[in-house]
Amino acid sequence: MIVERNNILILLICLFSMNMFAQVTLKPHYGLYLPKLGDVNSKISNDLSEFRRITGQPFPDAGELDEGPIWGVQIEYHTGEDYFFNANVAFYDNSVSSEYNSPTGSGERFNYERSIDMFDFMFNLHYYINYNSWARFNKYMGAGVGLMVLRANSITQSSFGDPTGHFDSNAEFTGNTLSGLISAGGTLRLQPALFLWAEGGVQYGNFGELDGSIRRLGSDQRETIISDSRFDLTGFYIRGGLGVNLPFLR
Repeated sequence: MIVERNNILILLICLFSMNMFAQVTLKPHYGLYLPKLGDVNSKISNDLSEFRRITGQPFPDAGELDEGPIWGVQIEYHTGEDYFFNANVAFYDNSVSSEYNSPTGSGERFNYERSIDMFDFMFNLHYYINYNSWARFNKYMGAGVGLMVLRANSITQSSFGDPTGHFDSNAEFTGNTLSGLISAGGTLRLQPALFLWAEGGVQYGNFGELDGSIRRLGSDQRETIISDSRFDLTGFYIRGGLGVNLPFLR
């Protein structure tokens, strides 16, 4: 009797798992992300202006941390007639730098680097307008909530004079924050198991100041510090890719 009950339970679990698996879609994607980062870019510009003033050297601009590629993958589940739920992971990184070598041939050199890496994990709910699995094109609106994780690195190296002590340092900052988004997009069916998809929207992610540590040249000790600029990665994005319904045979 116990064996029969166990067999029935195993059968029900298998049927349930097969039903779920038959409705799962894998959606790798690639796109463009346009975060604000205005305060960070202002700090970069001010840093270089101050270093030029201190040394009298014409250090070039580093540029701005702004739009850049974002890529990731979604796993989507059809929860109802017009509703789809998905989990999305995505990665974005960007960097700027300024490098200068003394024209006198003395070997003096200046190097300034700033970089960020962002990872986010998001749960999204998509509402399709009159969804039809056999329609060539379906459109949807969506909303999501999740977690953003950010790492920022800062390197300043110079053999030019520096009475302020700001040169020759290596700093690392990390932080995380709740994130949200609103989106709109559509799918274009190629085959029953394959489709193209694309969406655009706005994602919110304001980290504020980040906790970190800094190491000065000639020292093995790292000092605990807080970033002197605020990191706001709120911005527009567009992304798209190929959707694959799993399994191929239904």
